[in-house]
Amino acid sequence: MNKVVTYSCEYCGKEFYSEEECEEHEKTHIIDYKDKSNEEIAELLSDLSDMAYDYHIGGQTMGMPIRNFKSLMDTAATRVRSSKFEQEHVALDSEDSEEN
Repeated sequence: MNKVVTYSCEYCGKEFYSEEECEEHEKTHIIDYKDKSNEEIAELLSDLSDMAYDYHIGGQTMGMPIRNFKSLMDTAATRVRSSKFEQEHVALDSEDSEEN
C-alpha cells in the first residue's frame, strides 16, 4: 500500500501534492485592495450586494439583516464612485487655478 499525502487549498479546495505548491496557490486568492482603483472597489462592493441573498445564514449576511447588508454595500459603492468623481474635479480645479 502506498501512502499519498495531498494538500487542499483552504479557499477553493484544489488539491496539491506539495505543501509549497499549495501555499503558493493560496496566495493567488489574497488581494490587497489598496492598489485597486475606486471604480474596481465600487464594482466589487456592488457585486457583494448582488450576492447578499446567496450568502446568508438565517436571514443574515455578515451578522446583519440581508437588506441592511445590501444597503451598506450599495451605499459604499456609490460613495466610492462619487469620491473618485470629487477627487478628479478637485484635481482639475487645482490645475485650472495654477494656470491663472
